Amino acid sequence: MICRYIRHTDFQSLNFEVFERYLATQDIENSYSHLVDSSFCVEFHTDNNWHGIISLKQWFEHALPTKSVLTNYFWDTDSVFELFKNCKKPFNVVDISLEYENLSQCKLISEDKLSMYLTIRTPSGNLWITKPPIVEGAKVSKNKGSTFINAVPITLTFIMGVSEISIGLINKLSIGDAVIISKSCQKIASSNVYLGSYLIREGNMEIKNDLKEGLNVNCSNTIFNDSENALNISLRKKIPISLSFILQTSVTNLAELESLFQGKVLPCSDDFEKNIAIQANCVTIAHGELVWIDDTPAVVIKKLEEFNAS
Repeated sequence: MICRYIRHTDFQSLNFEVFERYLATQDIENSYSHLVDSSFCVEFHTDNNWHGIISLKQWFEHALPTKSVLTNYFWDTDSVFELFKNCKKPFNVVDISLEYENLSQCKLISEDKLSMYLTIRTPSGNLWITKPPIVEGAKVSKNKGSTFINAVPITLTFIMGVSEISIGLINKLSIGDAVIISKSCQKIASSNVYLGSYLIREGNMEIKNDLKEGLNVNCSNTIFNDSENALNISLRKKIPISLSFILQTSVTNLAELESLFQGKVLPCSDDFEKNIAIQANCVTIAHGELVWIDDTPAVVIKKLEEFNAS
């Protein structure tokens, strides 16, 4: 199996990798090392969800340099530990982008730890990280101006109307049928999310960000001149299917999408009225020509899509 040949990891290991890359972008020196005199170290948790270990001896030497020389005579491990716990913020790590307000679960290490830990030098001595903070991906990249997301393609769907149809009726669609557009609209969608509206002017699409609600359709008799008796169709055939009539689709990207809502226009497809796509629940099932029947818009089916049953 492929799992035998690929690297195995876990979320904490991945977080460490991200954190190390972040330290590199900030030019913060770090390494892996063993604890120094682990019997005089304290481990702790922070309210910012990162955990660490610090040497009480090094901390005391930096916090109270004049008194640390008397440590062996007047200050035992427990006394220094109590002093450490009673400090509001016993050490400053803002310069290395590690934030916290309070420490919790502080305890002296009672046994030797043989593991090597990610080590950062602080003004209070070595800080060994046992659980890294969560770093946002955007902070890891040295190229903070990266705009790769602007290149991601986005498909815009220009909807000219909607209807509903039952499975029983949609199963009878054939070339030449006229499908009534029950509710006309000029809406733009992407991945089934409505973004705004459009206006056709001089062969171009003008886009407006003025859509406040989605499309609610409650209509029937979508097929022109269909005489099927609804009382005799099965429950399955009564299940409603949403139909959308698509004027055209255009592929753009995020950067261009923003400019479209700021006045840039898109060209209309040539002869768009002769190639209207009909989508059933967002899947294209047919193409046809836009016509008017007794003052009602409809699409005459010219082509049905073929699907393999599976």
